Amino acid sequence: MKKKGKASCLISMAIVAAFLLIVIGSAGVFVWHSFWRPVQSLKDLQGKMEKRLTDAGLYLVQVAGDPQAADGVRSLYFDHATLSTHTLYLKPPNPQGSYIYIDESGLIRTGLGEMTTLKERGELLFTEDGLTLFIDGKWIGVDLADWQIFWASASPTEPVVDTTTCNPVSFADGFMRTKLEEAPWKIERGTWRLNQHGAGMAETDEDAANVHHPRAVNPFSVIGSNNGILSCQLDPLPHLAAEARFYFGIPKTTNVVDTMTLPLGTDIQLMLGDPKGAQAAFGWQGESRTFVLIHRASPDDPWEVIASDFDRRPPLTNWMTLGLHLRNGHHLTALLDGVPIIEAPLPYRLTGPLHIRGGEGLIEVDDVRYASLPLVPEKGTPIHIKSREFAPKELHEDRDSEIFQQWTRAIDTFVQKTTSEEGERLRTIVTRLPLFGTVLYESVPHTAEAGTLPFGLYQFRVIARSEATLKDLMAGDVKLDLRFQYDKLGWHPVDLPAFVWPTDHAEFTLRLKRDEDEGNRLMVQVGGKYVPLGPAVAGPFHLAISRVGERGAYPRADHHAIYSRNLVQELFEEAPTEWNWIEGAFRMDQRWACANMWNLLVGAATGLPALTGKHVYQGDQEHEYFLSLRPAFPWDAGDTTFSYDPTTDEKWAIFISHNGWYNRHNLNFSFCTNGLDPMSGYSVIFAGNENQETMLLRHGKVVASTREHFIPRDESHGVVHWKWWHFHVRKIGPRVQVLLDNEILFDYVDEAPLAGGHTSIWGVRNAFTITRCRSAADAVSREPHFLYVADDAPSAWQPLVTDDVVLEDAGAASTRVTATRGGGFQAVRWRPEAPIDLAVSPWLDLPLELGAGVKVNLHLDIDGKGYLMRINAPLENTKALLTPDFERGEQFQLRPMSEATLRRTRLLGEVEPGPIRVNLGAMLDAMRPLPAKRLLRSITIGNSSNADYLMAGNGGNRARSWYTVGTPRFFAEQTGEDAP
Repeated sequence: MKKKGKASCLISMAIVAAFLLIVIGSAGVFVWHSFWRPVQSLKDLQGKMEKRLTDAGLYLVQVAGDPQAADGVRSLYFDHATLSTHTLYLKPPNPQGSYIYIDESGLIRTGLGEMTTLKERGELLFTEDGLTLFIDGKWIGVDLADWQIFWASASPTEPVVDTTTCNPVSFADGFMRTKLEEAPWKIERGTWRLNQHGAGMAETDEDAANVHHPRAVNPFSVIGSNNGILSCQLDPLPHLAAEARFYFGIPKTTNVVDTMTLPLGTDIQLMLGDPKGAQAAFGWQGESRTFVLIHRASPDDPWEVIASDFDRRPPLTNWMTLGLHLRNGHHLTALLDGVPIIEAPLPYRLTGPLHIRGGEGLIEVDDVRYASLPLVPEKGTPIHIKSREFAPKELHEDRDSEIFQQWTRAIDTFVQKTTSEEGERLRTIVTRLPLFGTVLYESVPHTAEAGTLPFGLYQFRVIARSEATLKDLMAGDVKLDLRFQYDKLGWHPVDLPAFVWPTDHAEFTLRLKRDEDEGNRLMVQVGGKYVPLGPAVAGPFHLAISRVGERGAYPRADHHAIYSRNLVQELFEEAPTEWNWIEGAFRMDQRWACANMWNLLVGAATGLPALTGKHVYQGDQEHEYFLSLRPAFPWDAGDTTFSYDPTTDEKWAIFISHNGWYNRHNLNFSFCTNGLDPMSGYSVIFAGNENQETMLLRHGKVVASTREHFIPRDESHGVVHWKWWHFHVRKIGPRVQVLLDNEILFDYVDEAPLAGGHTSIWGVRNAFTITRCRSAADAVSREPHFLYVADDAPSAWQPLVTDDVVLEDAGAASTRVTATRGGGFQAVRWRPEAPIDLAVSPWLDLPLELGAGVKVNLHLDIDGKGYLMRINAPLENTKALLTPDFERGEQFQLRPMSEATLRRTRLLGEVEPGPIRVNLGAMLDAMRPLPAKRLLRSITIGNSSNADYLMAGNGGNRARSWYTVGTPRFFAEQTGEDAP
């Protein structure tokens, strides 16, 4: 959709009006404000103006304003007092262009006419982008990026003027605290509070060390309502980047996540500007159901839409990142998940810091950032990251396994080795996972936890990954072998030539780098510049760091920081904006049913809970992920009638009787996928087929399997209550290896290896907890909007899962139903205004057309009991029908129904794909027992069978598949009359 507000027109008119008086294009063509006046020559306008000034005995003194100067963003102000002694002359580098001259009266004119007159104060704003001119707070509408500025006066000196300098600022807040209104935050309007997930976080060292103290990876976010404005009271910047992460949906305030309601009764926006002056905002506008960039000159003015050019939205209940970049005090760029989608200039100077702006309904926000432009380039992702909340926890020897330490403390980032070479003892740490892409090593002289980096002789080896390193990390081909002495003066090389590292030179911080932009050359930083050390090293490699000839400890990870541009690490300690899902109550929540504590990222659904990453990994790649089971409550499927309180459950009788609510099957991972279909790449199915088999699939076909690795089947829930599984998947050329808890599970060679794609963590009718993910590859990119969806057209049919399908008007009172992703129910439901009495009107006429690859059945709610009419979806491996009687109670604890039972108790009949015309009354007559009443309350079209993993889109129901359905008609056979 494309929309333009009145403000957009006003801005355009202002800019056009300004350009009618000044330069248009490099040719310097000028036009008078009168359209019929002849176009004048621009030749030597600058020269003529400068001659008039010098003839008047005035000096032209150039204003010092290097936009790249170390003093950052700078503003220079002038007023009538300034102009009384020093007028201003501005000109472009093109000598054939025009100029701008501001005389002693404040009149601003070009070589071709007058523009406006200064009333109070003007501003010259210098940034990295060059120069911008504001007159009385309004942008003059001209790009002056590379223009020169001169004072014209009788004295060869500059005037004394007011100036301000904005030093670089970098601020971030994840709200990891127990009070909201701590500096710099202030509630300007509305209702705001911290929203606590789980039991919160450890607030003292004693709590952090207490194994029993509740804790949470991401315990707090902020919730607001009542047209609230939450202001960040930082110094305003004219050149800034601001962003915040927002929940797209209705924030969770009860045990049930609202997975069906769009946030139409509120706005979800990031705002910049003076609370008492001009403002601009970007984000979701509930009334228009789209993302808009809006502005207003004052809080008393109505908001005006600048642009609304984005016609999709995040899937419901996902998190999104809204960003606003303000350049040169007036130019806005709106970013959605880091992608610019709207760009526009404002007619005035914008001041004031960032604000979170909501509407009448609830909104939820987290992880705010505010920084001056230009942004400092990131070094990359550090390979050694610890959990902020769980890493300090004192270990519980009986329950906290080594896997727990791996994901919380990253104890397996390096592998320790002790060797002897030529009589020297080496204590070595070597990166367990290979390093991809641009890699930076930095020494760290001191940390609070690790203390001071010990003096001594260190060796650094770059070891190319190969078949040998898969067995012994130190056994590969050594591409670089360097030794450095570290002492109180810094780092000194042992064997580098003087033309690389000058004699007697020392570096306080040692930096080594492999840069893809420099042809994969290995380099060392000397005197602030990187110097090549040898030939290029392509592909992944391991870095070994050794202490030579020293007794005692190994090098500590905290003293040796390594960053990779091709690495993505996720501990879910921020809102999960790098992931999308369509179905499932994914959120930060408690891991266990027995206590409201220890919350992590969890997800559950009665269909296909799938967490899909926005990053794309190409070529060789490595993925690690840590999973555990989570209790799957009826709450997770939207059942508000379910109730459970562990504090009143006598000896946890209900908890134990439901086996902890754990569903022991399907902890699955897919990679090299298209992002829409879980089975479109390689898939690792752990405890598949009801915990009977673990498999590796390629495009949905099993290429390796085992029945020796599954989830423990013991009756007690205790065998899985604390258990974590550590999976490691790597693709090396044609070879795919899967490791479970560091032991090889599958080793498969693909004759036609898949190039790459997205990753996905998923299950079927279950719940899981995900903690740490690490992914690296030869090439890494992002597709932030790959799973965004369009709005539904009005229809009598409604999706069973809001964004599982998209509804479009297909004409002739029919609806086209298109799957947004592969698998799931792909279901829509129709409800009559009043129940249809099948005893009176037993015949059903349903227009239906199935597209290629679609497999669905008809599910009917007849007086509160679900019945099935088979069209073309399988019956086997069905646990529930898509009817309301299966949508209450212990929905996750259901076992697969036998086909015989399904046929005997639920199946009304079978029809061919296409338009349906059947006598439901006659079909019900054949059922035993006979239904007491025959009131049809709803019809649902969709699939609930997981035969051959059809619920994951295997064998049918792939992304973008479709069917078209019309309005059901009911009538009596003997009369042909429609049902009332």
